[in-house]
Amino acid sequence: VAIHCVENKIPLFVEKPITRNLLGLNEIQNHSKAAGNFIQVGYNLRFSESINVVKNSISEKNINKIEINYHTNKPQQPLWNLNSLVESFLLAIAVHPLNTAYHLLGKIKKINQLVTTIENNRINIKVELLHQNQMFSEVNISNTTDKFDMNIKGLADTELKLFMPNLLEVCELSAEQTAHTIYKQSSLKPINLASGYLQQFTHFFEDLRNNKATSKSDISDSIWMYELFEKILKDES
Repeated sequence: VAIHCVENKIPLFVEKPITRNLLGLNEIQNHSKAAGNFIQVGYNLRFSESINVVKNSISEKNINKIEINYHTNKPQQPLWNLNSLVESFLLAIAVHPLNTAYHLLGKIKKINQLVTTIENNRINIKVELLHQNQMFSEVNISNTTDKFDMNIKGLADTELKLFMPNLLEVCELSAEQTAHTIYKQSSLKPINLASGYLQQFTHFFEDLRNNKATSKSDISDSIWMYELFEKILKDES
């Protein structure tokens, strides 16, 4: 369906995952480049207000490392008619924190470390990334918790400078490690604003109206992730 839209130059917003594997992703991208089509992928956390507060505070706080912890209780069985729980986990869950690391610190230069533990449908993944700007990110992902939990830490070397305990709040820390809230979502705002679901559609239609494809959801941003997923699936098999 996506390729049909691209070939016919129909503007396309695709909810993640845009495709199942790297082969399909490259095929869509090649068609998109040939047709010059407008296409975006729905990585909604890029539009979260709290995450963008973190992004805008990185240079101000001299942060050179980001730690993202993303834990959930899903999935417990394969999704989308996939045979593998691990594949479902990667495409449904792992894309969010990994793409958030890309969003916060930019393009990936190297995967420094990858540790995957899979036992009795319980999945833990740790990825350490070196970005092209020489900053680092550590992403910890699992499906072993009872409920959803996401937090982000911003460090200057080893000193904690910034902490997002959840999608509703961001704190800065003093030299004495005293926390001060710099962002808190108003209780009057819809809760789904925190995860960026509403904003991603607003940006898509604004860019479409202005005939400007945004880099916020460019499918090329996904290539390194799919390469990582293929390595994990190969090791798991």
